[in-house]
Amino acid sequence: MRCEKNQKKVNCAVYGCGLSASGALAIPQLITPNNSSEKPVVTSKEAKKPKRISSLSPHEIRFVSSGLNNRFQVGGHVRNSETDKGQDYYISAKRVALPVENEKIIGVSSGRAHSLIASKTKVFAIGENIFGQCGIDPETSTHSAGSVHCSLDTSFVLTKAGEIFAFGLNEDGQCGNGKYGIQWQPRKVLGDVNGEKIIAITGSTDTLLALTASGDVILWGQNEFSQAGEAFSDIQLNVNITSVGATSTSCVVSNDDGEVYTWGVGVLGLGPNTQRINRPTKLDQPLFDSSKVVKVFAGNTAMAALNEKGRCFVWGENRFASLGLGHSKRPCQIIMSGVVRAAGLVVYRKLGEKTEFLLLQASYPPHHWTPPKGHVDPGEDEWTAALREVNEEAGLTKQQLTIHEDCHETLHYEVKGKPKSVKYWLALLKNPFDVKLSHEHQNWKWAELAEAVKIADYAEMGALLRKFAEYIQSKA
Repeated sequence: MRCEKNQKKVNCAVYGCGLSASGALAIPQLITPNNSSEKPVVTSKEAKKPKRISSLSPHEIRFVSSGLNNRFQVGGHVRNSETDKGQDYYISAKRVALPVENEKIIGVSSGRAHSLIASKTKVFAIGENIFGQCGIDPETSTHSAGSVHCSLDTSFVLTKAGEIFAFGLNEDGQCGNGKYGIQWQPRKVLGDVNGEKIIAITGSTDTLLALTASGDVILWGQNEFSQAGEAFSDIQLNVNITSVGATSTSCVVSNDDGEVYTWGVGVLGLGPNTQRINRPTKLDQPLFDSSKVVKVFAGNTAMAALNEKGRCFVWGENRFASLGLGHSKRPCQIIMSGVVRAAGLVVYRKLGEKTEFLLLQASYPPHHWTPPKGHVDPGEDEWTAALREVNEEAGLTKQQLTIHEDCHETLHYEVKGKPKSVKYWLALLKNPFDVKLSHEHQNWKWAELAEAVKIADYAEMGALLRKFAEYIQSKA
């Protein structure tokens, strides 16, 4: 998605796309008016590509809002002088007056029907309060707000000291303090965040992610779609995380190497056949112009990534053309169409000072030597396929291996004119003699690096083996 540049030069600009019926895009021309009422006629009219919101001036506006206002979620009603009826919709940007003058706003966030506004000294709330998401007047606090965040019906204040206070709907543990039920008073989020300095909090719905200053991710709230993993397993990423996001059913993170990982349920950016993943899975870097991703985002049903070149990439549900792609079709994948995906494990063993790699020889011409690998089946991710293939082709189970999850590489090449990608992880065989050859191969061999590179034949595989050998050496 690229925003079209406006000819008029400005220091900053806001662009919007998606359903415009409620006036949420603050572009009156997209609304079909009804002469008998102040309300717009709700239609399915969409902004299919990003449009600049011209009513916003970077020089004059402090805090403005637009859209549905039936719960005062974008500020108090604007009165009609003739009928004295409140306005349930703002179809263009309206300035919202705060109860205190000359307050510099440092952050704004909106949930389903409420908003939080943070200034340097205060936090303001407007909108629906049936679940306590706007709180009640608290006692004076010495904590200084650094930012605010709203999920659907829950509110969060992140202090400058790196602590999180939550209030509102808490039926799925959204407030993260060991209690359930509606909470009107801000309470400190507990658990693994204790002793950590939190630098960011996010979550569009009822699953929350907090990012620590040390690059760790802490997750709580709804776990219906295994966003936090199964109760008996830990989701581990041995990388420094720099950006996080959560939809209603999935999660996305990026690390300091500019890589992106997703997991959960929905459109995950891994193709139409991968709709559920229980562990973080890396999206291939070429998807993002082979550039580092500097920040990821997540809405209720979609994700986005911004690369270091300033390009934005989006994937997810596209109802009402909300992704700004120029159409309302569902983009199930952000990979090239027709890409054949495969995955495997580069298995090695240690015999004294020697390091040997396992290579299998195909039973069909031209009888290539490769590590155990195979196609990703429908409904699988690369990780699942890699474990299945190493079991089918070499008789090895996950329990027989020590898999280095932080050491992986994806090869890209063409087979008979079709693009193919193969993702490999490095794995140590605990018992160096456990190998059972499948019918798909006619021979197998343990080879040291020089021999393995030679018989593997392809330069890309040779480079991969050398890289993995360097990793093994660094851990020695």
